[in-house]
Amino acid sequence: MLPGFVPANSRAWADTSSAVSHTTELMPNQALSIARPATADRTRGINATAAAILGFLMDEPRSGYEILRRARQTVREVWNMTQSQVYREIANLEASGFVKHGRTGARARKRYNLTPLGRHAFAHWLALEPGDALVRDPFFLKLYFAEHLDRATLSRFVRNRRAQAESRLARSIEFERGAADTAVKRAAQFAIRYERTLLEWLDALPWK
Repeated sequence: MLPGFVPANSRAWADTSSAVSHTTELMPNQALSIARPATADRTRGINATAAAILGFLMDEPRSGYEILRRARQTVREVWNMTQSQVYREIANLEASGFVKHGRTGARARKRYNLTPLGRHAFAHWLALEPGDALVRDPFFLKLYFAEHLDRATLSRFVRNRRAQAESRLARSIEFERGAADTAVKRAAQFAIRYERTLLEWLDALPWK
């Protein structure tokens, strides 16, 4: 599944007055893109995992556990985030003033709020060119060295990968049906086409 992004609702723009002057006269996307010159350097250079965490806080406060769960429900096929990464980046973001923890939720979990500086940092990262795709797929890496593997092992790898593709295809179809946002729906449609093409390619391999 190649999910899209969770659209921010109106709460995402609730507290920008300390970072932007006269935000009530601007549309939300305009207000988000403006920042105080003194903070510009601080919002540059955050990594993609940290930026994704900020993005998951755009619509509502979340705990580290809730952020990780949301990431696994949505962007895990395009950007894997481990538990240790999430909690490490949250600590860094809080130290930099991009997030602050508020009330404690269930099971004594801290819930984090996005600060105005954090909103600007996310907007700055989001507007940057994505750059080249980062592909790390152990299946294809091992397939490159297939001449050193026996047929039974290769067949097992192909069967397992096919099962994964079928599962992802089913999730993508379900995700596409429930997506209200056009961009999210398009991303899901791409994922459906990708998984179907992958299944066709796997079926054409000589190892069954």
